[in-house]
Amino acid sequence: MKLSEDDEYNAVFPARRIARVVINTKNGDRFESAATEARGDPEAHLSDDEIREKFQYFTEPKIGSSRSIEIVKSIDHLGEGDQLEKLLKLIVDPI
Repeated sequence: MKLSEDDEYNAVFPARRIARVVINTKNGDRFESAATEARGDPEAHLSDDEIREKFQYFTEPKIGSSRSIEIVKSIDHLGEGDQLEKLLKLIVDPI
């Protein structure tokens, strides 16, 4: 694996974070991506559903599906009843 910097991309960093990937295989095939900006920045924001999906993708293996879903539900309903207390309990209590 070889990592190299691009002066053009560096010139616009950190306002923009651009990357591209080139893969050269042993049999001589070459695959190249277009210049791509990282999703999740203000300029290429994620939707609320994408943020929820990403949260659950990373948390479910550690805290389980039901707890991950309950955290998302509590966040979605913050300001209603005792949701903040419920959220804090879900985050702080041992698994």
